Amino acid sequence: MSYRKQTEAAFKSYLAGKVGVPVYAGTSDTIKAMPCVVVAYLGGTQNPPHVGNLDITMSVSIQSEIDEEGQPNALEVHDELLSAIEEALFEPAIMDINSATDFHLFGVTDHSGIERDTEGTILRETITITAPCALGNF
Repeated sequence: MSYRKQTEAAFKSYLAGKVGVPVYAGTSDTIKAMPCVVVAYLGGTQNPPHVGNLDITMSVSIQSEIDEEGQPNALEVHDELLSAIEEALFEPAIMDINSATDFHLFGVTDHSGIERDTEGTILRETITITAPCALGNF
């Protein structure tokens, strides 16, 4: 399995245990229900060279349809979900991801702020992290 697939699978599994909404891996065109969380592998750089470890960059998006007529309290639910995801992405909590099979995260080296994007009634807030990791059980 590729680094992308294993990394997305590990993040998906980890975050699914933290929130009560669907967690999708990959691009947002696979979304079937909202609110949801989407994890996407953005790339990686070998560090150190020639050993197979990567500094990976991941985006984690919280997506909700904010339509108070159709979904009462949708913004409050979205904010609670965002708080749970933020907490899960900081150390030491994120180190629990290492229970995933064949994936090991060594820590988080960069954690972006929240980037907010709206499209019609869809609210998307994305956090990007960079972290050194390796495939395999440690």
